[in-house]
Amino acid sequence: TADPDTHAVYLHLAQGLQKLGLLYLHVVDHSSMGAPALPPEIKPALRQAFTAPIILCGGYDRAHADADIAERKADLIAFGRLFLANVDLVEKLRTGVAPTPPDFSKNFTPGPDGYVVL
Repeated sequence: TADPDTHAVYLHLAQGLQKLGLLYLHVVDHSSMGAPALPPEIKPALRQAFTAPIILCGGYDRAHADADIAERKADLIAFGRLFLANVDLVEKLRTGVAPTPPDFSKNFTPGPDGYVVL
């Protein structure tokens, strides 16, 4: 379960980072990988507390990304694992073609089917 103080801690951090003049805030939500889900009110509260650009990532698909951008929860959505599995992800998102799900067994595997960061 999530820590009951998560919301207050995140809000306090965002306010402090705002005061420091941080250029952007990058928030990773690991709930798609089994971590406790963030309370839904955190993203809008972060937006209120931090006025510079916010980047969100973690288990996003096109619909979820579009919704969070439209609701002004973020200025940018980052796609990490999904992009590694789909070198043509931008085109797939643009045209509505379903992306290939990541195959974690290929991480750091050489060859044309492996996900190797050079």
